[in-house]
Formats: sequence, structure tokens, C-alpha cells
Amino acid sequence: MLKDPARSGVDHKIARVQIHPRVGQNKRALFLSLYCLGIYLLLLVIAIVYELIFHARSFLVPFLLANPNFLLWFGIMLLLMSIVSRGSIKYFEQKRQAVVRGEKQLLAEQQPGSLLSAQEIVVPIVLDYRIDQSKLLTIFLSATIVLLVILIVNTWLQFLGMTIASLFSVWLFLSAFCWWMWRFQPGHQLLADEHGLTLTQLRSQKVQTILWSDARLFAIDDVTSSDGRNKKTRPPFQFELASEQVVICWYGNLKEWPNVVSLNQPVLPMDEYMQQLQSLHALIVQKTGLPLVDLRNKY
Repeated sequence: MLKDPARSGVDHKIARVQIHPRVGQNKRALFLSLYCLGIYLLLLVIAIVYELIFHARSFLVPFLLANPNFLLWFGIMLLLMSIVSRGSIKYFEQKRQAVVRGEKQLLAEQQPGSLLSAQEIVVPIVLDYRIDQSKLLTIFLSATIVLLVILIVNTWLQFLGMTIASLFSVWLFLSAFCWWMWRFQPGHQLLADEHGLTLTQLRSQKVQTILWSDARLFAIDDVTSSDGRNKKTRPPFQFELASEQVVICWYGNLKEWPNVVSLNQPVLPMDEYMQQLQSLHALIVQKTGLPLVDLRNKY
């Protein structure tokens, strides 16, 4: 029998779960954008002061003002993305906390475990995710080709005013990002056993665990569809299990989300992965008594 997520041994008036990582990501993106814009303005001020004091021409001033500067572009785009997404992320977090407090139900139409019995679920359930190196290489090579085409066209037509230095700075940033993903984000492992759910980051060996008795929210996360299709007509992209201190997220059926760039891919073949995923969700419902909540529903 499913239990009310707001009455899991805590006062429903003060019941809460750990803030979703998406909130922290938005704050870090906002900080990074302000940092980039601050560095750009600082370099510009230093260059102008240098010219005024020493009456000498600084190469930084024409470079920062006359060329499309990647640091400025990146800072502005990241700032706009952070501001635009801030409202939807706040709304998403309000829905999570309202469900835990019992103010809203937002139950998923199809609850897991209806076709599986306790005897059919074999524990432990292990889901391994690894960086898709072919996709990472495809992103790098595609972006490199686009930059080369822009450079060639710009050299002939001079309509963008972009220099080799500007394009090279973009390419360096892209190279650093791909190298960082390959070197420091090799993947993670999700383990469910009789005691709880554990997420292990393979490179850092950072471990997060939620005991079944501590779980307060089992939900389908709200993920924006990039192709304009109704999100609810497609299989869920991301799930979460949350307690008061920890949030653990994992992927759903990635094949149904081709326009969402996810470099972490399941190691298992997709059919076997989906079977394990169904067993995991049924196990969560059986061990926690929590219903599956669909945060894609309107609040």
C-alpha cells in the first residue's frame, strides 16, 4: 500500500526534501556569467587606464571592443539563460516541496510495480552510466568544422568582423570542455539493494545514499522538450528519489529524447536497461511506499 509522501514519519507542516541540484546549477551559472563579464570589464578598464597613464596604445582595447569577444558573448548568453530559466526552476522546486508537504499530489498516471511482484525483483540492481566518447568526439569535430567554415567565409566576405584570435579562443574553450568531460566525468553507478539507493561518481568516488526509510519523494522530473513536442506524450527523461539531505537523479528512456544532449549513456543494451529500470522503480515503490509523482503536471 502506498503511503502519503508528506506523512513519512515527519510533521507535514515542516516536511521538506533537499533542494534539487538544478537550483544550485542555475546559481552557479549565474555566478559564472557575472564572473566572465566582470573579468571582461576589468581587462577593459586596465587597458584604458594603461593608455591614459602611459599614452601608449594597448592591443587589448581594440581586441575587446572591435572584435566579437568570446568572454563577453559567453557571459551575456549564460546570464540570459540563467535569468530566463530561473522562474521555471523556482516553479519546479515549489512543486517538489508542495508534494512533500501534502499540498499537492500530482500522481503519475502509470504507477510502477503494477506488473511486477516482489519475487520477480532481483537485488541488487546495478545501473552503470559511462561517457559516450563517440558522441563527445562528434560534438567536438562538428563544432570544429563549423568554426572553420565561419573562418573561411569571414575571410572572404568580412561580414562578421571576427578574427582568428576570436575563433581560436572559442575552439580552445571547446577543447578544454571536451577534455574535462573525458578526463574527469567518466560516469557513475546507481545501486539499489535491500537497504537503499546509492549513487557513486566513478572518478571522485563521491557516494550519496538514501535509505528507504528516509525517502520522502519519488518523482519524474520536469525536463524541457527542445523540439516543442508535448513532454507528457513522451517517456520520462529523468527520475529522482529525495530525502531531507540527499537527492539522487537517474535517466529514463534516453532513446525517446534524441534532442537532449546526454553524454552519460547506460552500459547495458537499451532493452535490458529498460527492464532493470522497471525493476528499480518497482523496488522503490515496494520499499518506500511512496507513489510516483509526475512533476511535469501543472501545479
